Order: sequence, then structure tokens, then C-alpha cells
Amino acid sequence: MNTINTYTIGDNLTLLKGLLENTIDTIYMDPPYNTGRNFFYFQDKFANFPHFMEERLTECHRVLKKDGNIIIHVEPRISHHIRVICDKLFGESNFKNEIVWRSGGNAKNIHQLGRNHDTLIVYGKSSKSKFFPLYKPYSEEHKKNQKMCPIHKKLYSTSTAHNSQPEVNPRPNLTYEWKGNIKQTDDILIVGIRL
Repeated sequence: MNTINTYTIGDNLTLLKGLLENTIDTIYMDPPYNTGRNFFYFQDKFANFPHFMEERLTECHRVLKKDGNIIIHVEPRISHHIRVICDKLFGESNFKNEIVWRSGGNAKNIHQLGRNHDTLIVYGKSSKSKFFPLYKPYSEEHKKNQKMCPIHKKLYSTSTAHNSQPEVNPRPNLTYEWKGNIKQTDDILIVGIRL
């Protein structure tokens, strides 16, 4: 049976148990968040959520290849449970990264501080785990503005530090105006002198 690029729907624990050991390169998991809400197709409430997750993460660890990685998408309220379980299963030294993914937040919060991010927790199965980022080649238009480094013989550019997408990532605390120009910086200190 050809299992390359197969999409399967069903109980994840049952499906994981049906897979051979050390056969999966990467696992992306977006588990329930144990919110207590009824989503009609399932009740997001578990009597022992850490145990529920540990069963599944144990199977994920089993099926991952030695150089495989797992990425787990969770909310901050439960991320510490996942980290403890993964430290136990994968080993603390195989923790690769925790990525904060800014979300729209929860507009329904009335009596508590609003949550506005999710977390991606990344573990490798072993020290041999690696990521291989995919890069697109620069366009010819982009290359026109580059300079050639005489030492390294590679293209480079020079620019001021600024956020080139303020409409995507507004940072009012890092915005400054100088001589009628408004710029948004990236986490650097701007010292202004009025001339």
C-alpha cells in the first residue's frame, strides 16, 4: 500500500498505533485546548488532559524517524503541560524552539486579560533532528538593488532598520517622525535631536 502523501481521517490515537516505528519525518499537531466548550462535533473537555496528551505524544515519539521533528500548536494556558510531557518523552536537550504566533485574541473576554497568541512548540526526536528551510530565489528586480561583497563574492544590501510592513505588524511604541517622515523601527533605540 502506498502511504506517501496520504490524508487519513479518524481517531488519532488509533491511527498512530497503526503506523510503524521510525517512519514519519514531521508531525504537526493541533490538539484540543481543553477549553470546556462544546464544538458540536466534540466536547473540548477532558477529565485528565495531560494524560490524554501524553498517550498521543508517546505514539508520536514512537513513529517519528530519528531525525524527525514534531510541531505542536497550543494556547498558552496549556503549553506548560505539553512542554513537561515532551521534556519527558523527547528529552529537554531535544527542545528546538517555542514560537509565539500572534492571533486575533479572544474578543469575548470581559473579566480577564485577553489572550492574543498561540504557541508552536517544536521538539526533535534526537540531536540529529534538523530543519531545512525552503528559500525562494531573489527576483531580478530585487537583485538590481544589491551590491557585490568584494571579499565573500556574494550579493548584499544596506538599509536602515525599519519595519517594512507596519500595516501587518503595527508597533506604535517604535514609531518616530523626523523632518516630516514617519518610520517604524525594529526594536532599536532611536535618539532624536531636534535641529
